[in-house]
Amino acid sequence: MVTAKLIGCIIWALLVGASVTGMMCTNAVLNGRSPDPDFHALYTAQIAILCGGVLLVPRCIMAPAPCVRPGRWWSLIGGIFALPGFVCVPASKYVGVQVVLLTQLVAMLGTALLFDIRRGRVRLTDFKRLVEALLLLIGVFGSGVGYAMQAKCNLRLARDVGSTARSTFISSMVCLVAGVPLDFVFGAGYRIGLVMHLHDWALWLYIGFQSAFYFASLSRLQAWMGYTTSYLVLLVGKLTSSSVVDAMGLSGKVVPFDYVRGLALTMVFVGTALFSTGGQRQQREEASFTISSLEPAFVDPANEDKTDPAGGAKLREGMTAAAATEASGVAGPSHA
Repeated sequence: MVTAKLIGCIIWALLVGASVTGMMCTNAVLNGRSPDPDFHALYTAQIAILCGGVLLVPRCIMAPAPCVRPGRWWSLIGGIFALPGFVCVPASKYVGVQVVLLTQLVAMLGTALLFDIRRGRVRLTDFKRLVEALLLLIGVFGSGVGYAMQAKCNLRLARDVGSTARSTFISSMVCLVAGVPLDFVFGAGYRIGLVMHLHDWALWLYIGFQSAFYFASLSRLQAWMGYTTSYLVLLVGKLTSSSVVDAMGLSGKVVPFDYVRGLALTMVFVGTALFSTGGQRQQREEASFTISSLEPAFVDPANEDKTDPAGGAKLREGMTAAAATEASGVAGPSHA
């Protein structure tokens, strides 16, 4: 059943996907100011994360839920998984934005699919340039896995610190600290300095806003739509916007939009619609024995009071019952 909330989530996810393409174009412009734009991409990514974290500070302070010690240590290291993301910017110059986003999304979808399977939501030109492109795509693939892992950590951390904004802020600070050694290597080892111009302030502000918007949105959308479905909708937004960017050469490489790409996009759109429809039907069938992550308190403890009075108790009882079932070895059969 299509609801207003689902439509809103889809529009939200499409905007998040399109914002990634805009971020890559903006980064290409900012890194072009440096004599070595490929390595300079790390500095741009770090500053974007810093700006995004600063923009989240008011939201962190205003969140009414208490901030407690995280119950899972691994939820604190989500920011580390975002470090490979800077590789996407130089890679887009060699193979185009769309190929970069597709490679990244293959990794994100693969990682997200594993999460969904585990939770039961889904049943089972020359040699040198070629090697360089392959290495960059491997880095992009790693960034896709990293973004999915970071969103998973942020989702769990939000339950302890009281809000998605706080978990995203903590993740951003962890990413900044973890990236300091790389900054030192690039600056001291390769003699690559940071290049910033005052007239680019709007571009820097945009990538900071996009960083906060993207990582905060991933946690929310995954809780409301599921890991795989949310990434599939993101895919639609990214591919549509990246087709325009590649055709216009905004990232530094012109990739014409021909009928083959148009056919491929159509197949992706149809596949996304079919997958999402099938996933919703399956969730309704399993609703009697699955704890739904659509429960607001599952992601943000501050929302627990907004549900029915017995909602929190029901959720805890359900989780306890599920744990007892697994311990007794009488859990239902797993799905491939």
